[in-house]
Amino acid sequence: MNCENCGNEHEGSYGSGRFCSSKCARGFSTREKRSLINEKVSKKLSIDPYKKICFNCGMEFETKRKNQKVCSSICAGKSPKPKGSNRKKGSGGCRIGGGRSKPLPYINWLGESMKLNKEEIEVAKVLDQKKLDWSRNWKGFSYTTIDGVKRKFYPDFSIKDKIYVEYKGWVTPKMKHKMDNAVKNNDLELIIIVGKDPRYLDMGITLEEFQKIF
Repeated sequence: MNCENCGNEHEGSYGSGRFCSSKCARGFSTREKRSLINEKVSKKLSIDPYKKICFNCGMEFETKRKNQKVCSSICAGKSPKPKGSNRKKGSGGCRIGGGRSKPLPYINWLGESMKLNKEEIEVAKVLDQKKLDWSRNWKGFSYTTIDGVKRKFYPDFSIKDKIYVEYKGWVTPKMKHKMDNAVKNNDLELIIIVGKDPRYLDMGITLEEFQKIF
């Protein structure tokens, strides 16, 4: 008899005569499984992709999975939106997967609990010292990116829902365009606080200058 795996002649003493050894039997079984897997994958690839809008970031994406709601594993791992907020979970601000800064718990002088990075906490302390009616902002303002894509900008803080405050330790041309376009499109009163890096001082005010405003 001929082995179904290697093709060598044998006496038919193993696997009902199909294989010449246990090694060939195992190898053939593995090949069969791989063949079935490849067949399933090929069927999936032949399906036209679905066009969907990501539940988290709002970007359009294509997927072979009918029930997929997010565009990537990053969006899938973002923290849920705060209770009572209309803001999409993971949109802007300090969040899991949203940047390099580690979110820390903070409670403002009004008793509101939130998570901020260490730089945002310094801004929050100033707002507390001034006894301002402020909160973490969850309202988004529409803007168009440099590439012409419509998105929403979420400033860090809101003062009486009239004045908005954004902290930036560093600023890229895309960030600058985003904020400028959001201000223009929404008639937004925005205060941009920048770090002490001299490259960005003309794009906003320092924390010390911010303390003197109110």
